[in-house]
Amino acid sequence: VCDVLRSNQPMRSASEENGPRDAPTIYANLALVGSVAGKRIVLVDDVLTGGGHLAASAAKLLRDGKGSEVLLALCAGRSDRVQVSDQFTVRHDDISDFTP
Repeated sequence: VCDVLRSNQPMRSASEENGPRDAPTIYANLALVGSVAGKRIVLVDDVLTGGGHLAASAAKLLRDGKGSEVLLALCAGRSDRVQVSDQFTVRHDDISDFTP
């Protein structure tokens, strides 16, 4: 486990304070604070909403990670706009790549 991504300024909560969820804004405020050079990475997040945080994080690791490779992302939950029939099923979602 490498806890290496940080926001370089305070960010408003996306759910409570209408903070950013778009990859370009999030990416512009991310800083890599440790080395992941040559590592194979699995991103871990609490909840997937639109994918902006994951896309920005993957882009930052790929750009500044000195040969690191993002394999996949794992999220504990998924925010849906409509109710799904089986909330506890394992889901696989594709998130568009973000290139800064």
